[in-house]
Amino acid sequence: KFLETNEENLVKRAEEALTKYGHHLVIANELQSRKEKVILVHRSGEVKELRRPPDQDIESVIVEEVCRLHQKHIVESTVLREFRKFEKSGSLLCVPFVTLPEYLWYLRAFSDTVCQAVGVKGVLYLAAAVADFHLPRNLMPEHKLPSDQPMELKLELVPKMLSPLAAQWARNCLIVSFKLETNEENLVKRAEEALTKYGHHLVIANELQSRKEKVILVHRSGEVKELRRPPDQDIESVIVEEVCRLHQKHIVESTGSLDSAETMSIL
Repeated sequence: KFLETNEENLVKRAEEALTKYGHHLVIANELQSRKEKVILVHRSGEVKELRRPPDQDIESVIVEEVCRLHQKHIVESTVLREFRKFEKSGSLLCVPFVTLPEYLWYLRAFSDTVCQAVGVKGVLYLAAAVADFHLPRNLMPEHKLPSDQPMELKLELVPKMLSPLAAQWARNCLIVSFKLETNEENLVKRAEEALTKYGHHLVIANELQSRKEKVILVHRSGEVKELRRPPDQDIESVIVEEVCRLHQKHIVESTGSLDSAETMSIL
């Protein structure tokens, strides 16, 4: 079952609201082709679209119970244990989620553990909003709703995670977000507003109808660059190339040198 909005340019249905909007799986494939280590936090069932199977799937944790008890250390200890195994020999670690609370807990856990461990050698791709609106637990009815009355559904805004990611949890990593709009005239303005508000490094802005053909990269430095899809390639190939270039620059500016240690991307 899903709820469809009355937007002419439909971006999300409620049923799709926990699925990131397309770029992340192709980016994961591109990064793997470059021999990068990749951690992919994905909607359950999506990995069938990857070119190669993951080396490792993270152990499941009972996130609903963790949320209820606020036992963040349970998620973090699981994430850290699996990361240490993956760090030694793996190239792709997949982390499935189903609900919004699961995604938010994993994002926080990876930021607090993995991003702290890899520091400037990490890139965090936030490939569009997982959901814009949600129904908080404290507003959920305890019992079945009556079926002989109209239903009034009020959703709350999903908490924005970029500010604490950039300022605290993953402050040494390169942080890349995506901005999807239905009006191309708003792209650069909205991207610049996001950079000012959240303080991260790069926004990849795309318009709904042309998102597979071109994107606009808006840097924290003020640089604006349009990328177009090369013949016989995905647009993500040039996105990854540009982000890798920016990441190398970020490492040099942060440490003074570019050593040969492996970098790691988290999507």
